Amino acid sequence: MSQLRSGIALSFVSIFLTNGISLLFTPYLLGKLGKAEYGLYILVGSLIGYLGLLTFGMGNTLVRYIARYRAVDDKKSEENLLAMALIIYGVMSLLVFLSGCGIWSFLRDIFPKLTPGELVKVRQMFALLVVSTTITLPSAVLIAVQTAYERFVFLRSVVIVSGLARTVVLLLLLFLGYKSVAIVIVDVVINLTVLLVNLVYVLGVMKSRIRLSHFDVPLLREVSTFSFWIFLHLIMDQLYWKFGQTILGITSGAVAVAVFAVGIQLAYYFITLSNTISGVFLPRAAAMDAVNATNEEMTDMMIKVARFQFLVMGLALVGFLTLGRLFIMNWLGPGYLTAWSIAIVIIIPLFLPLMQNFGISILQARNRHAPQSLIYACISIVNVIIGYFLSRLYGGVGMAIGTSLSLIMGQGIAINLYYHFRIGLNIPRFFRELSSGLLPAILFSAALGHGVSLLPGDNWYGFICKAVFIALIYAFSMWLYGVNVSEKYELRSLLKAVLGAVSGGKIIIAVKPG
Repeated sequence: MSQLRSGIALSFVSIFLTNGISLLFTPYLLGKLGKAEYGLYILVGSLIGYLGLLTFGMGNTLVRYIARYRAVDDKKSEENLLAMALIIYGVMSLLVFLSGCGIWSFLRDIFPKLTPGELVKVRQMFALLVVSTTITLPSAVLIAVQTAYERFVFLRSVVIVSGLARTVVLLLLLFLGYKSVAIVIVDVVINLTVLLVNLVYVLGVMKSRIRLSHFDVPLLREVSTFSFWIFLHLIMDQLYWKFGQTILGITSGAVAVAVFAVGIQLAYYFITLSNTISGVFLPRAAAMDAVNATNEEMTDMMIKVARFQFLVMGLALVGFLTLGRLFIMNWLGPGYLTAWSIAIVIIIPLFLPLMQNFGISILQARNRHAPQSLIYACISIVNVIIGYFLSRLYGGVGMAIGTSLSLIMGQGIAINLYYHFRIGLNIPRFFRELSSGLLPAILFSAALGHGVSLLPGDNWYGFICKAVFIALIYAFSMWLYGVNVSEKYELRSLLKAVLGAVSGGKIIIAVKPG
């Protein structure tokens, strides 16, 4: 079985475990920490996310260049690039440390609504994470090597094992009465351990070598230009998914941040699910570009990836639309029902852009992502401005509306015009073939699912029964009307791969019908 299919299979196992654990663990975490301290933990995480921007998008840049060197079997250039990357990441780590020290000094001014006790905890957690980020930042080079060589099995396995280990340790510590600072310490230790494991794998197992033959200034200039535009894209991501929490922390306090964070967490599950599929295709896009694949061939691949994403994520969308409120009611209680509204306002306009994540890989492979990053950067500013004023009127829901409007303008309209008229992708054909079969099937499933949601039974038992019924309706509709013959073959193969990844047994790949 190929690394690509194995990687996707293990990614689904990872999502099932990590997201499932997260859903089960969050109520316990909130119960032990309380809304206020949970909000502090989220605030610190959002601040550290800003420091992560100081990598300037180098991770995806390295994947692109390593994949291209691999495609033409240029080991010497690859080794030299890795050495240069480590030097650059060393400088970035220093910037992160110095910037973190500066932010730490002004935490009281940044969050004036925090109590003195809350401020002490924020400072402790922030200091720990600054040190951790400074040390582990160069691990992005190791992850880039594994991604470019499509070593997704090991990469995803590390994610699964570290996630399980983190959960077990946190359950024990929270049971013993430890709070948010202990969670951060556990995260620091696990991050350092993962760094060492990846280092041993890349150098010891993959036998990758890091040799600086010369400091290639023209290549550095090219890489820096490429990374700058990814950096702008990362800023957009932070403004979309983290800055809203910071704004609410300034205007409303830690409790409002906690509720908003739950809504964002639910929306982020959709992003994770989409990235699971599209994330393994950046090396493939770079390799296709290296052999001069046509725009129609790129459009074909984009459609193939998008239809599979639609099929998988459609079930999550139908389920959350029909049973999301009931789920949150049982999961966290009525005090968090606003989180469902926040998530829905974001997820609906986000659904289409997530179908087009492979388009981002195409832009990065062709080094044509600069206008895309400019579009996203401009729209992100609009998001912050609209969200700030609406959040003062409607709290977290207002912030979500700002995010939703910016998604529609930027990732819904502007980027598709760019794909079609500047890149040459056949976007009208993309939408026709994406919706063929799948759109009627998901609408039919949503309509029947709404009827199922109205049936009696509002406890966990009723929720599970309804969820299973809706899942069966969705699967039946998609199999009969949504997917084509080729996709049915791929689904059979992927199902066997997932079962093989779970059981560790021998995997037998289905024979494609002629």
